[in-house]
Amino acid sequence: MRPPFQARLIDETSRSAARDLVRSRVRWLSRHALTGATALNPLLAALTPEGDSRVVGFFEGTELIGCLTADPAPAAWDHQAVPGPALTVTAACGTPGRGDVARLMTLWARRRAHRAGLPWVRCRIETAGPDTEAGTALVRHLITPCRWNVVTSVPTDTDGRLALMRIHAAPLDGLDAYLHDTVPHPPRNHPA
Repeated sequence: MRPPFQARLIDETSRSAARDLVRSRVRWLSRHALTGATALNPLLAALTPEGDSRVVGFFEGTELIGCLTADPAPAAWDHQAVPGPALTVTAACGTPGRGDVARLMTLWARRRAHRAGLPWVRCRIETAGPDTEAGTALVRHLITPCRWNVVTSVPTDTDGRLALMRIHAAPLDGLDAYLHDTVPHPPRNHPA
């Protein structure tokens, strides 16, 4: 039996759906008076024809339910908060109202980091400044059902705050029954 979910690189046939998903999320944030949409700008940029070809899409059947980018080059803040190599999730977006998408993306990232020989997955979320409400809600969601940890909070250049978060990489061998992953595997000890 085929797993209910699939992870694969966004290609030309799914790029438009991915852009629509991110725009839908931006509208949802605006409709709920949340300002977290600015965090999705890197993902929108990656989904342009000239953008990053490493955007990973998450599908339930044929429906796109989420997408993310993971950066192989760690930013300076990462060295302070999570020493050593790690897979850095730079932007992620799920279907509004579906909390299970964040968990699915977390599981995928943990296994991807493990397969690359990396000990951690990390991300940063703005929790003060223009994205306060959306960022704080996302941090709570990542801590409770997804089991991320807040390492520290640091100031931004624009008088905001960033929550620096991490979660251990893990083999998650049973994930194949739940998620069919066709994203090419990185070599070991090389950021994904």
